[in-house]
Amino acid sequence: MANTKSSKESRCLALWSRSLGIKEAFIYPNGITGRMLGIMMTHLYNIPIHYIDDSSPESSLQAHAKTLRERQITVLVPRSPYNEQTADVLCAKLQALRIAYNDKALEECALQTIAAIDALLCKRQKPTIAIEMTGLADDKHIGLIDLDLLSRNADVQILYLCALPETLAKVRAQVENRLNCLVFALPCFYFHRLSSVQALIKTSMVYATKNPDVPTFYLGHALVNWTNYSHEKLDLLYRDFHDYACVAGEDFLPNSYEDCYLPSGYLGFDRIAPDVSSETFAPRKIVLFAPYNMDEMWKMFGLIKAALSEREGIYDVRLRVRYRNVSEPSSHWDSEGMAQILAQLSHYPNFSIDENEHIVPQSYNETFCCVCGATTMCYTYPLLALRPSIVLADGAHVLPSVFGIVLETSAEAQFMEILNDVYTKQETWHSTLLQYRKQKIYHFGRASAWLADFVLKKLGL
Repeated sequence: MANTKSSKESRCLALWSRSLGIKEAFIYPNGITGRMLGIMMTHLYNIPIHYIDDSSPESSLQAHAKTLRERQITVLVPRSPYNEQTADVLCAKLQALRIAYNDKALEECALQTIAAIDALLCKRQKPTIAIEMTGLADDKHIGLIDLDLLSRNADVQILYLCALPETLAKVRAQVENRLNCLVFALPCFYFHRLSSVQALIKTSMVYATKNPDVPTFYLGHALVNWTNYSHEKLDLLYRDFHDYACVAGEDFLPNSYEDCYLPSGYLGFDRIAPDVSSETFAPRKIVLFAPYNMDEMWKMFGLIKAALSEREGIYDVRLRVRYRNVSEPSSHWDSEGMAQILAQLSHYPNFSIDENEHIVPQSYNETFCCVCGATTMCYTYPLLALRPSIVLADGAHVLPSVFGIVLETSAEAQFMEILNDVYTKQETWHSTLLQYRKQKIYHFGRASAWLADFVLKKLGL
């Protein structure tokens, strides 16, 4: 839906739904895809949505079966390319209970959403650039590209395509008072059916299909190393997925399709760069531990205690616990196990924890190394903090030496030897990483502006 200035457009959609005779919808089950279907139907038709879900007796299919049959209600099953087997099971349950169902509802509603988008864009007659909003990491991967596009051309409008209901609500709140912004929910596997936009900017690589008539830009997550992709893979991506892809730095450029890979830099750095990365060296004493999930937490537990106990508390420890206080992906964390760990660590006066939704700038500015797993953190932390990563990984993981050290064991003695060496060589690491960032990383802190200029020039805007 458009912002508050688009109430007329909302009324048009409501009138459309009444003309189709749609009064309510029953969706089975209440998962991510089901909620996406529900939010699209709410937007299009402004009708009550009822979710059926077997997670509780009260909301189960069995509990609703008699009413559904008596009222001759057709239950909507949100089948997608991502959940074919699950959809088959649900349809079989409905069929066994003699309940009518429609398992093409997600695609039908997505196409109706696209038709509504086409109608609005045709009415507005403005060049439109669509941006995918996955909701992951608060969509930090888009950087400031939307704002930079809007600031450079007053005639351009942004169409935000949201992948989750929660994302939809958050984006609507963010753009409520902005001109030239539209917000819709639309699953990413239907983006290729959208033809009324001038360009599409994507951050996910799910269900790689592109519309050949819409220039598609892939931003990527953090420092995507395109040198790891074979020529065949690059050929497939160019043919089916994107026209252009952003590259963070010189060392990440592929060896073929050079014209398709843009030296933009990583856009996600633009949001935090002003608050971190002082080029002036100052010694630090805090070790940042950043486990991705519970398995990594247990691997780091002994190392954390060793660092806290070293030489009468010479080191402070800050634990970065990602996702622990949000519902998804909740499976990453075992609350009972974390309670046991924190009960032991909280007794140390030199221990602190960063449980914010997003890592705070202080965790970059005040730490001298980051102990993490084989995630993008091992690349992004060194470039923001100008300090190395110590990566807990097996021998299969290769980390360029400029970014830090791979530790193939969780033995405390070996870890402390490496930690002490990093601590004494902080200034060397700072100097090396600062030089690397200046020479090898494209447009640090300005990647969104560079890409906005490129996109607008490419589109003749």
